[in-house]
Amino acid sequence: MFLIFLSILKHQLTRRTLDQQYKEVKRETNLSHVQRYGDTNMGKLHVGEFQGSRNKDSPENNEPPMKRRDLIEDTMKLVVKVMNNEKKPIAKATIDQTLDCTESVYEQFKSKCFTLQQAPEVGGHLSTLYNYCAEGYTAETINEAIIKICN
Repeated sequence: MFLIFLSILKHQLTRRTLDQQYKEVKRETNLSHVQRYGDTNMGKLHVGEFQGSRNKDSPENNEPPMKRRDLIEDTMKLVVKVMNNEKKPIAKATIDQTLDCTESVYEQFKSKCFTLQQAPEVGGHLSTLYNYCAEGYTAETINEAIIKICN
């Protein structure tokens, strides 16, 4: 592939045909197999017809998703900050307790902060809430932190 680009740079795109390009690349390539496929009648067309005519400006940057992502990230950091001020649990939660807690906490987060439908980026932060539940924090404690931040 690199040889094709070098060859394009060396020759005028409006004079060189696809057949000429193929033959040169095949001749200069010794570490792989250059093959022709598709409509071989296109070999008479000039390479320049496939290269595009001019540079286009990049589309405008779509900022709202980044702002939303930052807002979600900041919200989760604040929840973490509030949770770090809580007394650490003595024992870890069982899997059943963790799942019940996570369900309750997610429902609270959904109703007070963001839903996955509003902001798919929330999915990347749900593990934080799950981890607090698994560590043994109660759903009530985590829900209070969510209410403090998102109300």
